[in-house]
Amino acid sequence: MVAAILNLLIGLILFFLPSLFTMGQAMSQNVFIVAPLTLAFSIISMWEVNRSVRFFNVVTGAWLAASGFVLPTQYLLPRVVCGLAGACIFLLALIPSKTKQNYGGGWMSLFQKHPPHDSPKSNQ
Repeated sequence: MVAAILNLLIGLILFFLPSLFTMGQAMSQNVFIVAPLTLAFSIISMWEVNRSVRFFNVVTGAWLAASGFVLPTQYLLPRVVCGLAGACIFLLALIPSKTKQNYGGGWMSLFQKHPPHDSPKSNQ
């Protein structure tokens, strides 16, 4: 959960990044797209049942890190900041969090012979 909170803080900082640094239009629009996605995935992954949503931040972090070198901008500092923020989002999304309960096994339980939610107690 700490990793999700840190990703949330990085997403909030990303919102203000285009106003803090002079960057090209493509780079600033990219940050305006990635910041709310990072925030949304971080907030959703804080709930135990939705912990796996954190893996969507792996994609946003990888894109943000790569976009500093792909998208055109004439300044070096926004590239470095986007690259570092993307790397942090990427790495923090890979940190697993603990869950206290089992929530039925997910979609894979539909294809199991005896899923956890199909116990004799649940049929009564």
